[in-house]
Amino acid sequence: MADNIGGSVGGEGTSSQGEGQPQESQENLGKEQGEKPAEKPAESKSPIKESDAAKLAKKYKVKVDGAEAEVDEDELIRSYQLRKVSDKRLQEATQARKQAEEFVSMLKNDPIKLLKDPRIGHDVKKLAEEYLMAELEQEMLTPEQRELKEAKSKLKSYEDMKAQQEKEMTERQEQELIKHHQQNYQKEIISALDKSGLPRTEATVARMINYMAQNLEKSYGLTADDVVELVKMDYIKDTKSLYAGVPDDVLLSILGDDIVKKVIKADLGRMKKNPAASAQKQQHAGQSPAKKAEKISIDDWKAKLEAIKNGDE
Repeated sequence: MADNIGGSVGGEGTSSQGEGQPQESQENLGKEQGEKPAEKPAESKSPIKESDAAKLAKKYKVKVDGAEAEVDEDELIRSYQLRKVSDKRLQEATQARKQAEEFVSMLKNDPIKLLKDPRIGHDVKKLAEEYLMAELEQEMLTPEQRELKEAKSKLKSYEDMKAQQEKEMTERQEQELIKHHQQNYQKEIISALDKSGLPRTEATVARMINYMAQNLEKSYGLTADDVVELVKMDYIKDTKSLYAGVPDDVLLSILGDDIVKKVIKADLGRMKKNPAASAQKQQHAGQSPAKKAEKISIDDWKAKLEAIKNGDE
């Protein structure tokens, strides 16, 4: 406070001394006297804006149940919004209760007027005629007929209750059966995939489910092992149709080194398992049978394929 007052007084003194002088003269005078230009106040690097800081600093006094408390602006706004929502819900509940009380009062004091209300949706005259006719028929019945009618009514109620219980039991059994089949199908699909060597991907499982759904619909009697063979044939057909016309170098770039390594490894393993067939294949090609399959690198295998393509081998 002392600094602010001092600065204010000093400012007034300067203003009185320089009164009536041009602005340029005042600036030159200040330079001659060696006055330094006023430094700009350092900008605040705080992430909180001045407006936000003012909101946080500003407090409001409120009274709740006779007790005073201080809240900031955000809390005051939230409380107001909550109060408005509560007032609206309370008003709706009060209106609904008022309508219910009016309905009960009208039903006691003037039921005919209530039944004539178009919102009820009934023909009062027709209702009265049906009621009187039913009462008249009941009065005209002999004791035996009345007893028989009551017995039939009880029998119908019993049959309806029994039918409802059977329906609920049937639905529960169906749900249990569906759950059981789902679990069995899941186990069968996993087992069939493991035996076939196909990956457990979403695409593979989706194909199997599609085939199994058709199997159930058409009653083909196929097992999960049969279905997985169909999926495998689909994969083979799709792969051949996709890569049959692709050049060797493009095919290698599409498959990538990891898959190419798997192909080489599988080919070498097949030759080791059946060396006679491999030797026979080489004899048909005009070559002497190899004594032992040698491991080659991917680069050598690519070079060999390129040589075969160019007719060098």
